[in-house]
Amino acid sequence: MSRDRRRMRASGRVSAGLAAMAIALGTGSLAHAKIAVRYEETKLGELVKTAAHDLDPIIRYVEFNVPAVSNIGVVVKDCDEVNASYDPAAKRLTFCYELVRYLAQNASKLFANVPDVPDDEVGDAFHQGMFYAFGHEVGHAYDYLSGLMDSEDTADKMATYLLWSVKIDEGSAVGGLVFYEIDRADDEEDLWDEHTPDKKRLANLACWSYGANPEATKDLLVAVSERIGGKKGMERRAERCEGEWLQIKRFGDKAVRFKRSEIEQAEKAAK
Repeated sequence: MSRDRRRMRASGRVSAGLAAMAIALGTGSLAHAKIAVRYEETKLGELVKTAAHDLDPIIRYVEFNVPAVSNIGVVVKDCDEVNASYDPAAKRLTFCYELVRYLAQNASKLFANVPDVPDDEVGDAFHQGMFYAFGHEVGHAYDYLSGLMDSEDTADKMATYLLWSVKIDEGSAVGGLVFYEIDRADDEEDLWDEHTPDKKRLANLACWSYGANPEATKDLLVAVSERIGGKKGMERRAERCEGEWLQIKRFGDKAVRFKRSEIEQAEKAAK
């Protein structure tokens, strides 16, 4: 059985921070949540649909902790493309089954040249990819519903903060590695796309994650620079990463109800 199929069967494994907060909040079924969630049928098979439910604890966490977006709708469906999006007119976030499959495959590829990698590490990478992709769209929703200027970079900052807030010390860097395929040079079309080019976005995610926790993510920062190039640029940027992270943290502390310190208290109470 391929690793990405094993990853799908292991779906539902969540970070300790999410699990502790779920216990502290007494979270129940998504059926009773303010965020209305609909999982449509998929032609991609039951393994993909099961893996998509990795979103359940993420959605619950966002509902309780980002009040500005607690009344949006979420639909998971076939889209015929790898994508996730937020529709401000409908106040609806769409997450595509094609993206779920893509992230599962990429989580396996991330460790393709590493021997004897435990399935739970592949699973963690998949979960962080899912959290990053969903958190990015939450960032768009927050910007629209709060009357702020929306941008791809600010959405990435929201994803980084949310991952950090549940004690995923790698921040959004691992999620970015799972999300972005950096096997090609940015082509000319990227210059006209509304998104910052993939290499730059991955560099940003690695920098912000490093700024949030240098000790835990130094090796990851170096690994990202080896993948996308520009080691000297990375070394210069690293000196500014903490300052960039502190700006993100000031924004996130206003947007998110529970702080990381409160999650740590919830973990202690849950033991």
